[in-house]
Amino acid sequence: MTIENFLTTTIINQPSLRPEDNTRIQLKVARSFYRQWIQLQETHYSVKFLNRTKSSNCRRVKNEEYLANGYSEEPPTKRSRGKPRHIFNERYVCKHAGNPRGDNSMCCNCQAHFIAFATMDCRDKDMISIDYYREHTGHIPGSNQDIISGTLPRSVTMFIQEQVEKNLTWRNIKHMLRLDKEVLTRILDTEDYSSLPLAMQVNYNHVYYAMKMHLQRQSFLDPSMEVSLEKWGDKLSSEVLPDSLMWYRLMRKRLSKDETKNKIMFY
Repeated sequence: MTIENFLTTTIINQPSLRPEDNTRIQLKVARSFYRQWIQLQETHYSVKFLNRTKSSNCRRVKNEEYLANGYSEEPPTKRSRGKPRHIFNERYVCKHAGNPRGDNSMCCNCQAHFIAFATMDCRDKDMISIDYYREHTGHIPGSNQDIISGTLPRSVTMFIQEQVEKNLTWRNIKHMLRLDKEVLTRILDTEDYSSLPLAMQVNYNHVYYAMKMHLQRQSFLDPSMEVSLEKWGDKLSSEVLPDSLMWYRLMRKRLSKDETKNKIMFY
């Protein structure tokens, strides 16, 4: 089954949450299973969690190194008394977290989040401790309002990104995700709008954002603006055709001669 057929035939169902699904829990997850565990939570609640680790880029780099290679011993450093030093620390929040920024804002101050960490005091440094606040407030996970607000699963986001990298526009992608007549007839006849195909989540704004990010990745050759401009200068100077470069130099010489001549005539 292609991804297009998957999106047009997979039905979004509002998750049936049990009372215990809205409680705070503490658990441990293996380092190698951590990223997959996040995806399982996103699938279960039909939401997306965003990385909101409040630290410098150095902490995020160390987190990625830990997840990829595990713990590596470091020289002992001075630390605050009574506070175990973290070798891994991340904080994820629901995409609906934060105060509303307008009438159409998806933010509703949702309190669902989890904090994942591993410290030097851990006996097994390949196990990540998670403090998980599972109750979603201000919105209903998987509801039609969540669909309209633009919470896309990662698989759908990756699909849009792949199509944009193939230089497809919103018109092309919309045509690929067109629903069958039978599916639309069933939805209209039953008036059951609680279960909709996954393709109906995709709208113009998602494709526009993917195109914007794709152009930004192409235009920035380096995270630093100064280094990026230097690289663009080297790239353009190396890719200019010899004839064009020669024409450009001749025009510069001619312009400089004309400017000199005009100055002499003026004086």
